[in-house]
Amino acid sequence: SHVRRRVSCSICARTASSALAPKRQSLLTSRGVHLRSASFSRGLHANSFIARALEANDPRVLLGPFRAAAGGYDACLSHAGMEVTAIGPEGVACSLVVSRALTNNYSTLHGGAIATIVDVVGTLAILGRDPLRPGISVEMNQSFCSAAAEGDRLEIHGSVLRLGKTLAFTEVTIRTGAAAKLVATGRHTKMFTAARARDPRL
Repeated sequence: SHVRRRVSCSICARTASSALAPKRQSLLTSRGVHLRSASFSRGLHANSFIARALEANDPRVLLGPFRAAAGGYDACLSHAGMEVTAIGPEGVACSLVVSRALTNNYSTLHGGAIATIVDVVGTLAILGRDPLRPGISVEMNQSFCSAAAEGDRLEIHGSVLRLGKTLAFTEVTIRTGAAAKLVATGRHTKMFTAARARDPRL
């Protein structure tokens, strides 16, 4: 009787697994890419620019007004009206008018705002090369070359210096639009963890 019970349970398990297989496969392919986990965007804001690039598997969905996750830190660039004007394997281009919210006590672009631009635009540059590997930040630096006053239009360019299996190195330059004066440069290094390399949504 124990043998019959084990055989019966084994048959039931295989039957249940077969019945669930189409649903599981549908879940795995419903996003346009094969997920290795049923949990989509674990720890990732569903409406963030990273999530949208992953969802579409195409960085071009990020063209136009920059849209950060509501309530997230990057939203300061959304509120300031940053535009993504070009994105692809060759890099990313953005424009932004310095708003009062992005200025320091001297009414010029705040160093923290520059760091945020380097962070975001460096990530955009990586997504332009591979929208499924946003990575996580491990190192970032900025050099402040000159001031940008409130109302100045900034032209921002980000490029990938090297994209490897575990690390990506990016460079971002910020210039004023009229005189092409260099305002700041930055480097942003991101890491692809083993889990994220298998499933970028983890």
